[in-house]
Amino acid sequence: IDARRQERDDLASRLAEARVETARLFASRDSLCERLRVVDEALAPFLRLCDLEVADLDRNLGGATRRLEQKGEDYREARLRAERIESLVAELAQRLAGSAAEARAAAETAASRQRNADDRRKLLEELRGRRDELLGGESTASHRTRHNEARLAAQQARDTAAQRRSEAASAKAGADRDLANAAEALETARASRERTASALATALAASRFDETTALALLTVSADERASLRERIDAAEKSAAAAKAEMDARARDLAEAIAVGRPDEDVATLEARRAQAEQALESLARRLGEIAAEIGADDAARTKAASLSADIAAADAEHKTWAEIDAAIGSATGDKFRRFAQSVTLDHLVALANRHLSALSSRYRLERSAGETADLGLQIVDRDLGDERRSTRSLSGGERFLASLALALGLCSLEGRGSFVDTLFIDEGFGTLDATTLDIAIDALEALQGQGRKVGLISHVESLRQRIPVQIRVEKRGGGRSAVRVDARAIGIG
Repeated sequence: IDARRQERDDLASRLAEARVETARLFASRDSLCERLRVVDEALAPFLRLCDLEVADLDRNLGGATRRLEQKGEDYREARLRAERIESLVAELAQRLAGSAAEARAAAETAASRQRNADDRRKLLEELRGRRDELLGGESTASHRTRHNEARLAAQQARDTAAQRRSEAASAKAGADRDLANAAEALETARASRERTASALATALAASRFDETTALALLTVSADERASLRERIDAAEKSAAAAKAEMDARARDLAEAIAVGRPDEDVATLEARRAQAEQALESLARRLGEIAAEIGADDAARTKAASLSADIAAADAEHKTWAEIDAAIGSATGDKFRRFAQSVTLDHLVALANRHLSALSSRYRLERSAGETADLGLQIVDRDLGDERRSTRSLSGGERFLASLALALGLCSLEGRGSFVDTLFIDEGFGTLDATTLDIAIDALEALQGQGRKVGLISHVESLRQRIPVQIRVEKRGGGRSAVRVDARAIGIG
């Protein structure tokens, strides 16, 4: 508007100057016309054909002629200048009218824009007041972060409750099975008690004890019963041995009575008795040797039994190591490496799915096949009935979310002596909507709060506003660039 006004003022000034010049030219033209008229009137009687005075012709005919020609030329130039000035005045008047119209339109546009700016300023103040009422004076970033943390905590509580419910259901199923087994055992015990009661009644009827005496005997401890049983067995064996010895002596007596007195004398019988005692001693020594051999054989058998147990334990251990060798053993170690990589990948996928469920609940990552040698990944689309498809079918934004979830899971994948403390992310945030971008930034802020360093390379303005420490690469002349560190006190670093 100021430029238009300046242009309009310049045009007005030029128009005034042109008008002054036009007036001067018109005055000069009038003067020349009057002079020509006077000259014409003066020369008309004498030099009508030549437009000269007689005296001028007499004095200097060439000069008079040149003077007349010069005056004619001056007149023609004045006429041409007047025509040009009139054309310029008309053009300037037209341009002045256009500039005035443009100035009025610009003034109306400026007034309209000012009204729109005032309306938007009022609406902004009203929205800020409503936001302060809704958030209680809390900033939007902290409010969003707090609600995201509450949402994540609620999701974790929900998962924990679901796991506890599953454990409770499993425990209930186990308790139901135990109850059924206990009921069956109770029925079995009742049937056994009835059979035992019937057997006891039959035994009491066959014995000479009444029920009271039998119950009193049943109260005797197991040790006392064992001791009494041993004493009874020993007495019965002693009685049997004594009876056998008595029967043997009776048979010897009957044989001796039947044979009568021997024919040999006492010396011969003593000699025979001494020989028999020697033979008995020899038999006793042999019996001792046989007993020693039997003891050695028993010890060997006992040792062999213990060796059999050791052999069985060694066989069991060998079976375990053979199964491990069949599962992951190989000469080069590649089979175990693939197995370890598959286990690590399963753990990484489980950690990544926790972050992916917060970034996008539609997708879930899993191994592309159940074989240990396959270390590929595929996507499970929950919106399409858990359809399995390749990760290459994802769009750019969806692929970035899956990659970000894997990166966050890798940061959570810690082992002995390993700790991923630095994460760099190059671009990709431009494909996310505002809600998903906030969730991703909250996840990176939580990762930074755990002691990690997070570096982002992005041109998204809303993302750069939340990064406090920025390394800016600024373009200089001559194909050179400069690096500048800009630190602020908000967001993540």
